[in-house]
Amino acid sequence: MNRKLICLVMSLLPVAAWAQFQGAPASSKYCLACHQIDTRRVGPPLRSVAERYAGQPQAMDYLVNKVLHGSRGDWGAVPMPAQSQLSEAQARELVKWVLSLSSQH
Repeated sequence: MNRKLICLVMSLLPVAAWAQFQGAPASSKYCLACHQIDTRRVGPPLRSVAERYAGQPQAMDYLVNKVLHGSRGDWGAVPMPAQSQLSEAQARELVKWVLSLSSQH
């Protein structure tokens, strides 16, 4: 996704939506352009991702791969672009936080 487009989308986020991410790893990444915690935006709510993969031993590696290399078809027709600006360590931190949103955590 074009960096200018991401910035434009992020600038249009309501203040309340931004507030739910304060202090979260997602707040400093481009996640907010497509995801919110409990509401579908372009991509699925992050809590839904956490619930789908809760308790799965391979979830961390699987989701880190999806973040770093992109994904297509898991949550609908809109693909998630690769987040190649992230290191593997950053992606792991982000996925750890997302998985912590599960009520089964």
